Parts: sequence; C-alpha cells; structure tokens
Amino acid sequence: MVRRAAGNKKDLSNPKEIRVAKITATQVVICSVVTSLTSILITLLSTGAFKSSEPPAGKDKSTPQSVVAYPNFKTQKGQIINVKELKNEGLEILSNNTVMDLSSRVIADSEVLDTLRVSPAIQTTKIKFIRRTEDAKYFVQRFASQRKLMDISSLSHRNFEVAYFSGEEVAKTDRIAGLDNQWYLIIDISQHHINLEQELTFRAVRWNAYQAANGNYWSRLIVGEEGVAIITVIIPNGKTFKTKPTYTIQLAGQTTAEKSFEPNPSDILLADTYCSWRINNPKPNHLYKVIMDLEDINTYFDVWKTHENSNK
Repeated sequence: MVRRAAGNKKDLSNPKEIRVAKITATQVVICSVVTSLTSILITLLSTGAFKSSEPPAGKDKSTPQSVVAYPNFKTQKGQIINVKELKNEGLEILSNNTVMDLSSRVIADSEVLDTLRVSPAIQTTKIKFIRRTEDAKYFVQRFASQRKLMDISSLSHRNFEVAYFSGEEVAKTDRIAGLDNQWYLIIDISQHHINLEQELTFRAVRWNAYQAANGNYWSRLIVGEEGVAIITVIIPNGKTFKTKPTYTIQLAGQTTAEKSFEPNPSDILLADTYCSWRINNPKPNHLYKVIMDLEDINTYFDVWKTHENSNK
C-alpha cells in the first residue's frame, strides 16, 4: 500500500486550489510560447534575416539609379513618355526666375564626391507660364551635372516625376557640355486652366558641385521661348568677388563662347554676397553663363588694408 505524503493532495473542492491550478497552467502556456519565439528569433538571426539594409561603407544609399531605358520614361500612372519629345510646346513661359544658393558650400573630399551628400548647392526656380493648348499636359525641366548626386522636388502641389539617366544612356547629342548625368523633372499640369497665368516652383539640391576654391561659373540652358530669364547666384560664405563677374552666351553644345559682353547696367544687380542677371527675351537653345572669380574675405581685407596704409 502506497501512502501519499501529507499535504500533497489537492482539494479541488476548495476554490483557492482551483485558482492555483489555473495559474499554473497559464504559466506553462506562456513559457511554451516564449520558448518557441526565442527559438524562431535565434533561427532568423543565424540565417541573416535581420542583416542591416545600410549600403557598404563609402556608398550613399540614395545614389540615383537609372530608370527605364533612355529616352522612354514611365510615370506613376503607367504612361510611357519620351522625355526628348517634351519641349514645353503649348506653354508660354513668361518668366523663369532661378536662384543658385552656394552659401553653404564646403570643399568635399574627392573620394566622396559621388557617394556622400556633403556640400549643398541649392537651386530654386519659379516659373510663370500660360497653358495655351489642351495637349500641353506636362512641364519638363532638364538638369545636368558632372556629379551623380542631386535631389529634385516640386514645391508646387502638383504630381511630378524625376527621371535620371547616366552617361551610357544619354546620346552625345543630348549632353550639355559633356555632362554625363542628366535628370528630367516632369510636372503634371494637365489640371491647369487654359489661357490663365500660373506658377510652378521647384528645387534641385546639387551635391558636391561647384568645388573650385576661388573660381566657378553657373549657367542656364534656354530650351525654348521665354519672356524673361533671371539668374541669381549667392556666393559661398567667407568669399567675396575678386573681380566683377563675366557674362557669356553660347550656342548649346559648343565649347567656345559665342559672345562675352557687359550687360546693360540696369540688368545687373551686384552685391557683396550675390549677383543677379536679368535677360530679356533670351535666345532658345543657348547657354547663358555667369563666370565668377572669388577670393577669401580675409584676403580681400588684407589687400584693402595694405592699399590704405600705402596711401598714408
């Protein structure tokens, strides 16, 4: 005869004993679930399922990638567009006011010029236009650069797309002065009213561009007819103009300036930190360029003090 140890027998007629039994069963289930989840987690870690999605060292995770084969471009709505055929036909461009802000420019290491976003050059453009025909459904703006990093966005509340093409995809005849990286900003204006003045504002941040220490130029390609083009360049912090900027115009694709001239003084606004050039009725398919010779502000004041002392 086997005797049970005193106190081991549960009295299931006692509510307290029933509660203890239920708690014990619940704890067993919880422990089982935790053990299973731990086992699954260990398996996932061992198979590399949670490996970091960050790019390899020295690579920028948002480096632009090519989209569909040039020159066709697929919009979010699934429409195939040939960007070469988008020339803003049916639009009357009243004015194009572009500001290139180089005030935050710094000199970036040559090893990261096309991989890391270090030095911003912020280009902001405001377009005033009239949509003349129903067929004019898109506004397109082309950007070109030696560098591969550029962030482009529309500041107007309109649907837009950005297409990027590298040198291998861009025919030589489509390059701007040999610049191998091109972007197309395509803004949907199909909802705009006909024969009513409208505005578009967009921005492009050119990363690690304009890296020459004391000499740079900024240019704008005039694609079609425009009433007025305004080019404003804000120079880097700590710099000043060593000499007055030079202004040139050349046919797109040519390497030599067609014309170097001094614009009408009323069309130029020159200050310590920026210059602005107003161009009335610019020539289509021409490149307008502002060439700047800069120097450090400290150098400027040193020369000024030397000149002042020599006159005493």
